[in-house]
Amino acid sequence: MIEDEKWVYTWIGYGKVVESCKGKIVVETTWRARLYLQPSSVFSVVSFSVKSFAQNKRLLEFQWMLLQDFSALFGILYKQLGIEEDSVIFLYLPRGQLLQVREGDTPLGIRMKMGSKLIAVAKKV
Repeated sequence: MIEDEKWVYTWIGYGKVVESCKGKIVVETTWRARLYLQPSSVFSVVSFSVKSFAQNKRLLEFQWMLLQDFSALFGILYKQLGIEEDSVIFLYLPRGQLLQVREGDTPLGIRMKMGSKLIAVAKKV
C-alpha cells in the first residue's frame, strides 16, 4: 500500500526508499531500477507553480507533500485568488494534453514533475 511506504522524488522520477543508511539512500523506481543516492538528492515534497486565469492573473508557488491530496490546494486557491462562491476552479496540468487535476489527486498519483506549472481556470456556475 502506498501510504505504508516511503516515496520520494529523485532526478529520475518517483521511487520507493528500500534502504537508508548514513550518507546513502537506496531508491527503487517504479520500473524496478535501483538508485544509490545521497540524501540531499531525494525529496519528499514537490515544488510547482499555479498560473491563474481568473479575474486577477497571478502566479502562485507551492511545495506539496507527495502523498498529500490537492483538496487543501483548492481551498488555498479560492482564498488567494478571491474567487467568488458562484465560481468553480478547474486545475490543469499541461502534459502534451491538458490533464485535469482533481481534489483527490496527489503529486505521486499523477506523477507530477518538480517545477511543474499548473493552470487554474475559474468559471461561473
